[in-house]
Amino acid sequence: MGCPKCRPQYIKALKSYAAPHLEHLCGDCQRRYETNPLRLLDCKNQQCRQIMENAPVLRDMLCPDCAEHFTRLQQTLELLEIPYTLDPTVVRGLDYYTKTAFEFVAPGLGAKDSIGGGGRYDGLIEQCGGPPTPAVGVGIGLERVLIAQEAANAT
Repeated sequence: MGCPKCRPQYIKALKSYAAPHLEHLCGDCQRRYETNPLRLLDCKNQQCRQIMENAPVLRDMLCPDCAEHFTRLQQTLELLEIPYTLDPTVVRGLDYYTKTAFEFVAPGLGAKDSIGGGGRYDGLIEQCGGPPTPAVGVGIGLERVLIAQEAANAT
């Protein structure tokens, strides 16, 4: 997700990429172009997905602090033998996320295979008037977990 230092540069590059394609993007994406350009990356419309698949990737534009954090995160996941897949389209839809956003998926559930997700939001407490506080949060869709459990024949 980057941070307030590197995300503006990425948003500028993303908008520059999307601008020539605006008339071919869905109405939601045309609105998001102005209000929240990162959301262009997670549109479910197939035509929009095809257009955006060649968009710039944020991890290629991270500031040194975010790049180091991302490298350490991947090293930690590998050390703990936690499998992961990098997906540059995961944006979580909330502007307060910083550095890392993630989703938990249960393959085989179809188009809506995400059962939860979250990320870092180091600046959120400060935005609400509190002291600078690093933070991580996660939300899980209980009904999605139950569907995944049933699909896996787990009890």
